Amino acid sequence: MSVVKIPQNIGLIYKSLPADGKVKVRVGKNGKPFYIWPNMFSLPSNVMKAISKNNMHFVYPPYAKTTFSYIPWIINLCGDPDEYEKAMDALDKSFKDIPIFNHPKGIMRSRRDRSASLLMDIENLNVPKCVRFSPNYLSDFEHNFKKNSFSYPVLVRPVRSQSSIGVIKLEDDTNWKDFDGLPWANNHYYMTQFVDFKTKTKTKDLVYAKGRVMFIGEKVYFRHLFLHDHWQINMRKQIGDSKKQRDEEYDHISKINKSESFKNIIKEVRERIGLDGFILDFGWDFISQSATFFEVSAAAQLDSSELLSPFEGEKSEQINKDYKKSDIDLINILNSPQSWINS
Repeated sequence: MSVVKIPQNIGLIYKSLPADGKVKVRVGKNGKPFYIWPNMFSLPSNVMKAISKNNMHFVYPPYAKTTFSYIPWIINLCGDPDEYEKAMDALDKSFKDIPIFNHPKGIMRSRRDRSASLLMDIENLNVPKCVRFSPNYLSDFEHNFKKNSFSYPVLVRPVRSQSSIGVIKLEDDTNWKDFDGLPWANNHYYMTQFVDFKTKTKTKDLVYAKGRVMFIGEKVYFRHLFLHDHWQINMRKQIGDSKKQRDEEYDHISKINKSESFKNIIKEVRERIGLDGFILDFGWDFISQSATFFEVSAAAQLDSSELLSPFEGEKSEQINKDYKKSDIDLINILNSPQSWINS
């Protein structure tokens, strides 16, 4: 057994190998290799640099049985409850009465089916039914559909899937054959009721509005609000980028932030999920002032540099100020273990 001695007032940055034990390596612009950890609470480089001087890194599982002489706090960067279930169980059992940023219990609450159950009765939040299942036969997909009283269309995705990777939308009972040939055996899946969240704006009819907000402690920041004619919207490059679009996005976000129903949704989601840093993805209906729940997740890419507006003007300047301020708030909360939620 190895004993790790940690200097006084030095915490732990906790990572884990993913479920398949594989971590990708790429070569950066500086010619040096860097690791790509899937489904992590991925900190901007400036934030990681700011906290690294007060923390040491640890990767689960260790190559040998390890004990620590003393740990004052732990910053957990494992974000996905399916990807890092074993690591979260080990973290929860091994470190009692120690402040943990993004506590493993909170990470496990964020699992798609569990978070849907937790948020089901929030006023003005439409939460689609979501079930986790493990098919043994191809027929189990349709059996799960009927057993849980789903209706068409329905979405099916493998666990650990992010950004709609691997998502299949089934429009009717002729589509079940689409799973034939997929590596579904011995894997877990989510089935989610599809909700058509089309809305209207002053300038556009029947448009999909997909929003993302980031929770940093008590603070909430919009990351984006995309408008598109297709329900599957994940990246800005899908909708293009222009000063007009950024200005419209800013105006829509400003209106949503003033909505009392939105404020209540944010309050309830924060309290029920109980994480220190995570994102909420949702669809917004400008007419009814209501939201459709997509997911909460601590598996978030938080690099603000990719979100900054490249355009001049008052609204773009405010967008960039908010993104930069979110980095400062992130550093502040990561340096404040006494403020973390520990349950």
